[in-house]
Amino acid sequence: TDESQLLVLFKNFRIGLSDRSGFSQQYLSGLETGYRNPTVITLFELATCLETTPDEFLRGVKSDTQTDPLP
Repeated sequence: TDESQLLVLFKNFRIGLSDRSGFSQQYLSGLETGYRNPTVITLFELATCLETTPDEFLRGVKSDTQTDPLP
């Protein structure tokens, strides 16, 4: 099915990213599911492995925390 093919694709992507970044597949899975929170350094390293910039990497990510607007 399309869903099982997509799961295989994500798993293969995670394996490749794990190999390039040095982060374990379990850690990357935790980031994907929201069980882990990356540091700024981790975000920078992942963006670099994906050949993009941190700001582009995070574009479109919505925060689940509420912050006060800057004055």
